[in-house]
Amino acid sequence: MSRKGSHKGKAKSAPSRLRNRKYMAIVAGAVAVAVLAVALVLSNTGGPGGEVIATVNGHAITADDVVNIQARHRIFHGDEIDDTQALERLIIEELVYQEALPDYMVDSEQAEQELEAQLERDGFTLEWLKSELERGGIVYEDFLETFGRELAIGNYLDDAVAVTDEEAMERYEQYAENDGEIPPFEDVKLQIIIEMEEENLIKLISKLKGKAEIVIHTNRG
Repeated sequence: MSRKGSHKGKAKSAPSRLRNRKYMAIVAGAVAVAVLAVALVLSNTGGPGGEVIATVNGHAITADDVVNIQARHRIFHGDEIDDTQALERLIIEELVYQEALPDYMVDSEQAEQELEAQLERDGFTLEWLKSELERGGIVYEDFLETFGRELAIGNYLDDAVAVTDEEAMERYEQYAENDGEIPPFEDVKLQIIIEMEEENLIKLISKLKGKAEIVIHTNRG
C-alpha cells in the first residue's frame, strides 16, 4: 500500500482523511440518507443477532452483523463486499472499539449532540430522524448506541494514527533526497500525512490482531 515516490503532483487530488477509515464503518456524512437504508436492512434482518460466526476477545459477531455491514458499505461506496471481506471489517472494527474503551467512550448525551449537529449540517432535524427510525421499526436508543460506538472508533483513530507536521517534514526530506526536485512541502503535505496515517493504521491493526483472541467458526451451513 505504500506509495513512496509516487506522491509527486498529487497534492491537488489528495483524498479526505476519512480514507484512513476505509476498514471502518462510516461515521460522518450523509447521515440523513444512509440511516433510512440502514434502518430498512436492520428491520429486514431483525437487528443484530443470528448465527455466531466469529468471536473477538469473547465478543460475538453474527451473520446479521455481516449483512448489516455489507449494506452500509453498499450505501456509502456503491459496490459490494463479500462475506469474507465483511467479516474482516467487523473484526477490525471490534478490535479498534475495544481498544478505544474506556477513554474514548461516548455517552448518549454526547452522541446525540454530535448526531444532531451532523443532521443539521445536512438540513435535517433530530425529530425527523426519530420519526423515520420509528417507521423503519428501529429503536432510537439502539441506533444512538451504535452511532456512539462509531464516534468512539473514529475519535480513537484520529489520535492513534495521527501524524505531526514534523513527522511529515521528515518524510518529505527523505523523498527529496531520493527523488530530487519535488513540489514544495506545503503543496504535498496533506498527501504525505495521509500516506503516513495509512501506514500507521495498518501497523495498528496488525498490533491489535497480534494480541487478540479471534475465533472464526468454519463449520457454517
